[in-house]
Amino acid sequence: MKKIGSKVMEEEKNIKILFVDCKDARAICDKAQYDEANIWELFKLQFHNAFCKRCSKHTVNNSRLTSLCSKAHLKRLDNDAKEKIRKLMELELNKSK
Repeated sequence: MKKIGSKVMEEEKNIKILFVDCKDARAICDKAQYDEANIWELFKLQFHNAFCKRCSKHTVNNSRLTSLCSKAHLKRLDNDAKEKIRKLMELELNKSK
């Protein structure tokens, strides 16, 4: 009887390796957006998305957002520029007091 039980437990473990819940699927999707997901994670995401329409829609929207951001050529301010803006804001706030 133990052999049967352990075999069932092993099969359940193998199934759990393949399936991810929605929370993990969203995390993998976000990692994939920044090219941080590995092949196995991408496979699990695709498998999950085949059965979960909500996560599939999230993946599509996330891909669309990534595409739009890359087309927009967004840039960040460096720390010096941020500091200058912060000082200007403080000066303006102090003037109004």
